[in-house]
Amino acid sequence: MHKTRKNYAKMTKKNKRGGNKDEITKCKNTFIKTKKRLDLGKIKELKKMLEKQARVKFKKDKTKLNETLKRIKNFTKLDKSFDKIFDDAETRAFCNPGCKGTLLEPGNKLSERYYKDFKNSKELIEVFKKRRNDIFGKKTNVLKDSFYESAPKKYLDEIKKKGAISFCLPITKTKK
Repeated sequence: MHKTRKNYAKMTKKNKRGGNKDEITKCKNTFIKTKKRLDLGKIKELKKMLEKQARVKFKKDKTKLNETLKRIKNFTKLDKSFDKIFDDAETRAFCNPGCKGTLLEPGNKLSERYYKDFKNSKELIEVFKKRRNDIFGKKTNVLKDSFYESAPKKYLDEIKKKGAISFCLPITKTKK
């Protein structure tokens, strides 16, 4: 179908706004919930492994064993405030068309969100500015269809398949 100028203007306006709310909701309901479930499973596996190692290491010292098991239990217990922070961070990274309010937001300067969130820490704002300058160089946009252009293609394909509509984290390929 041929794109008319009128239809193209509507499409451009939608993309500038930050995406379709239905698209964002679908991403939260599929990708974020699935990722959270998998991450919680990994935490449970880590807890079991740590408990097993503690039982072997402190087999003869019951007091140290009990202290260690108590610390492991407290470490792996997630509270409601952590859930909210986790959901917000994951949503900002994977369900955020245009990467609004992130380090990778297109433009020439750091997002206003950083100034609002870290207004009491000028040193931290300077660190974010430097990091952003390192990532962007002379460019004003490092996104390709709301996904960080330097991210590993295999990883991007995987998260797109699972329902992510953006990738707003400045990672690159890692060595194995």
